[in-house]
Amino acid sequence: MKWMRVRRGILFVSFLLLPLTLFYFSPYLPVYAAISGVVAGSMLVFGILFLLGIFIGRAPCGWFMGCGGLQDACFYIQDKRIPAGRKDLIKYVIWIPWFSTIVVFLFLNREGLQVDPFFHIEGGISVARAPFFIIYYLVIFLFVLLSLIFGKRAGCHYICWMAPFMVFGRKLGNLLRLPQLRLMTRTENCIHCTICSKACPMGIDVQAGVEKGNAENSECILCGECAQKCPKNALKLGIARGQR
Repeated sequence: MKWMRVRRGILFVSFLLLPLTLFYFSPYLPVYAAISGVVAGSMLVFGILFLLGIFIGRAPCGWFMGCGGLQDACFYIQDKRIPAGRKDLIKYVIWIPWFSTIVVFLFLNREGLQVDPFFHIEGGISVARAPFFIIYYLVIFLFVLLSLIFGKRAGCHYICWMAPFMVFGRKLGNLLRLPQLRLMTRTENCIHCTICSKACPMGIDVQAGVEKGNAENSECILCGECAQKCPKNALKLGIARGQR
């Protein structure tokens, strides 16, 4: 499908832009900024991801995250599926103390708190600023290593510090029953071929969701790969109200 090629193209361009955008997705910078009494640009981005999550869930992961594009490129080397399951909770074990640290320091510095979208990002990644250049490649190495050792989208499964913002946004949207981008199912069309599950880069048992008429899953990045591969059009991306 043409829109699927567009999605992959956007992911590839996002990966190429990582040297410019990395600090806006940095897990370290908001902690350092909070200690300094500053709300950094990356914290603002995380807030935007939470708001987006209310309406489009984790679609940013599947459509325009640079590290997502990097991991998709690794599929050509390691295409092992990682089944969605309890191990996905690892990222929340990492996220809770990390985000709590940010909140605590922002609260302690609340009286003189400043908002600075450009806090410590002057010049971006540059060989003239070796520490930042090294950090960039360490991030790249970590995501590639996880993908090669464990399989598809391992970084999204286990260490992504941005995913919880979108997941919690999604849950809020479901609670409020707002119109959301979601994976729509046509159970009567399903022929139980498991092609959709095999196509899912996040290792979700999509077919089970189709069979019960609800494909909602917190690990779903709404990439649409399952819908594209389904031979009977039992799946499609569409807008519908969330379920409590």
